[in-house]
Amino acid sequence: MDWLRSRDVPVPPYQTCHRDDVLRVAREIGFPNVIKADSKETHISDAGGVILNLRTEADVTAAAGQIAALPGDRVIVMRFTPGQEIVAGTFIHAHLGVTLMVGSGGQWVELLNDVRFVSLPATLDELSRALAGTTIGGALKSGLRGASGFDAAVAFLGRLASAAVEHCDHIAQIELNPVTVGKHGATAVDAAVFAKV
Repeated sequence: MDWLRSRDVPVPPYQTCHRDDVLRVAREIGFPNVIKADSKETHISDAGGVILNLRTEADVTAAAGQIAALPGDRVIVMRFTPGQEIVAGTFIHAHLGVTLMVGSGGQWVELLNDVRFVSLPATLDELSRALAGTTIGGALKSGLRGASGFDAAVAFLGRLASAAVEHCDHIAQIELNPVTVGKHGATAVDAAVFAKV
């Protein structure tokens, strides 16, 4: 998340803190918020490592037992940004070079297999077409059942693509799932960035 934020890829306000400081940090971040285990593991939500939509100080206090059960002494407190979920990432393809992937995200990413790929660098029009070619992108573009934020999602992909191309000498892969898209814009709420070895 720090790497993304320092390269102008949108992320929600967040802080890492000791579990004992959660309430103070939640006040500083602002409600509603999310509390997550500070872990390098993937699928931490499947293991109970994410507590969503804590709307008040009372909610944080009520979740104290769950917070205490999170692994490690440190947690991440993040502003809750609900919306439609996309997956986005970049990797180095053996023939295409730096490549961006985008599609339907969240917990369904592996089941739906609804992704498109774009060789980078790419124009915003190319990124827009790739997103629009997915189920989630079509819903965002058409405003299906109140979905919004298609243009913000395309702008997000543009920033991600620029960061990936600029740092491809030492970054092998970026995985963002989910990126939430809605009235707030588009923000990466979970991230893994892998250095070349």
